[in-house]
Amino acid sequence: MATFAEKDPYGYDGLTGWKSYRLLRPGRGMYHDIRRRLPYYKSDLIDALTYRTAASIVRMYFVNLLPALAFILDMYRRTDEQFGVNEALFASALAAMIFSIFGAQPLTIVGITGLISLFNYTIYDIIKIYDPALYPPFLGWVGIWAAVFHWLFAIWNISDYMRYVTDFSSQSFGMYVGIIYIIKGVEELVAEFTSFNSTQGFLSCVIAILYFGTIYSLENIGRSTLFKPWFRSILADYAYPIGTIFWVGFAHIPGPLENTNISYLPISPAFEPTLPRNWVVPFWTLPVKWVFVALPIGFLVMLLFYYDHVRMTIPYIQIIAR
Repeated sequence: MATFAEKDPYGYDGLTGWKSYRLLRPGRGMYHDIRRRLPYYKSDLIDALTYRTAASIVRMYFVNLLPALAFILDMYRRTDEQFGVNEALFASALAAMIFSIFGAQPLTIVGITGLISLFNYTIYDIIKIYDPALYPPFLGWVGIWAAVFHWLFAIWNISDYMRYVTDFSSQSFGMYVGIIYIIKGVEELVAEFTSFNSTQGFLSCVIAILYFGTIYSLENIGRSTLFKPWFRSILADYAYPIGTIFWVGFAHIPGPLENTNISYLPISPAFEPTLPRNWVVPFWTLPVKWVFVALPIGFLVMLLFYYDHVRMTIPYIQIIAR
C-alpha cells in the first residue's frame, strides 16, 4: 500500500543531495499548495451553495465574533481606547477575505484570539513609558515586520519543520489558548464588580452562566432523540444566535433587569475608528530607531502565528496520512 509521502509529489522521501534540503528549494511549498488547491477553487464556491453552508456561516460568525468582542473590550481598557469593535471587525473581515482567496486554504477562520490581545496591550504597556502617541505607528511596523518574516518562512519552506512538533506540544499549546479564553471571560465578569457594584456583577454572572447552559443544551439536543430531526437540526445549527439574541434581550427587559444598568460594549459610529483618526495609521512617521525596535517584536508575532496556525493543521494532516 502506498504511503502518504509517495502519493504526494511534494514529499522529500527518496530525494538525495541538495534536493533533500527544504531550505535549498525556495518557493516549493507555496507552489505545491497552489497546485493542489487550484483545481478546487471553483468547486469551493459552487459546492458551498447549500443549507449546511449557510448554517455554518452563521455559526462561525458568532463563534468568531463573541470571543473577539471580549478580547477587544479587554484591549479597549488596557490600551486607552486605541482598539475598538470597528477595528476588530474590519481587521478580521479583511484578513479573512485575503487569506481565504490567496492563502490556498479557503476554510481557515481568521480572527482575534486571547494571545493577540495579550500581546497588543503588553506592547502598549512598554511604549507608553516613552510616548503613548508612538503606539499606533509602532504597532503598524510590528505588523509589517511580522508580514516580512511570514513571507520568508513561507518562501523557505520553514513550515515543513513543524513535522517534528509532537502531539504533546501541540495539545499543551491548545490548552494554554483555552485557559486564556476562560481567564479573559472571568476577568470581564470580575470587572463588573470592581467597576460598578455587586448588583451589576451578579446579574452579569447569572447571564453568563445561563448563556453557556443555553448553548450547551441546544447543541446537545441536536445529538439527542428529542423532537423531530429537522427541528433538532435547527436548534443545534443556530444555537449561538438563539442564545445570544435571547440573553442580550433578557438584560433589556423593562423593570428591575433594565434598571440594573449592567455595562454595555463601547461602540463608535459605523465605518469610523474608535479614536478620531484616519483608518490608515501613519507608520512612516515613526522614528527610525523605533522601526528597528519593532523588528524583534514582529519576529515574535510571526512565531506566535507560525506555531498557532501550523499547529492546527497537524491533526488534519495525520488524518489524511492514515
